[in-house]
Amino acid sequence: MKREEWHSQSGQGLVEYALIILLVGVVVGGTAYALGPSIGQVYSALQGELAGGQGSLPGPQPVAVTPTPTPTPTPTPQPADWSEWQVVIGNKWRVEGDSYCTGPGGEQRSFYGAENWTDYELAFKALLTQGNGYGVYFRATNYQKVNAYIFQYDPGYGKGAFLYRRIVDGNEQSPFARAWAPDGYAWHDEEHEIRVRVEGNTFTAYVDGEVVLQAQHSEYTHGGVGLRAWDGSNVCFRDFQIRFLRPPERGRDDPGEIENIQDERIRQ
Repeated sequence: MKREEWHSQSGQGLVEYALIILLVGVVVGGTAYALGPSIGQVYSALQGELAGGQGSLPGPQPVAVTPTPTPTPTPTPQPADWSEWQVVIGNKWRVEGDSYCTGPGGEQRSFYGAENWTDYELAFKALLTQGNGYGVYFRATNYQKVNAYIFQYDPGYGKGAFLYRRIVDGNEQSPFARAWAPDGYAWHDEEHEIRVRVEGNTFTAYVDGEVVLQAQHSEYTHGGVGLRAWDGSNVCFRDFQIRFLRPPERGRDDPGEIENIQDERIRQ
């Protein structure tokens, strides 16, 4: 009788244990359903790890990013602000509307830009009403006692010519390249577009879109720009722009030899 009582109590205990386990299962299942897919993701991740797989934890996963190369700057013309020009010699410089004018008078010099400029193209329009001409400096350093190259629009040189000179400590040297203008060329009272391309040791000058003079020289490798007038010249410049052919950077200062000096005439 005691054995039967023990079996009855044992069977009752097993049923109670089963009911408790079932109840816990229902509660856990309901909780998992209420929490949504996040637990399922955790479970899947843990299952992958336990199975020796490469399961990942929930949440945003890192994405491989391919580095974007730095774009090469596209040279864009930069208008020169006349208020930023530095007058070094002369008291005739003035702004008239959109133009920067000087003269009539003696030597006049004004500069713009930084000495670490290297390769660039400068362009402007100029109207000479009287006098023996004007020039545009390039690769200019030490503006007060300038070292530079200059392209000169020079009706006072012989019968009238376009020149390249080297300027040393503010003093111009003999032309290292020259082109005579055609007979009857309109030096005065007619606006012309001037463009000078400075690239490496090669300089190319254009007047009204036509090449008038090209030469090479290797002494000066960097520097800003400037404008000059002399001998009673009265001239107005406008629409002065710089287009960089490569980003400004410090160039070397060592002098080089003059190369391929040219003496060309403009083809009519």
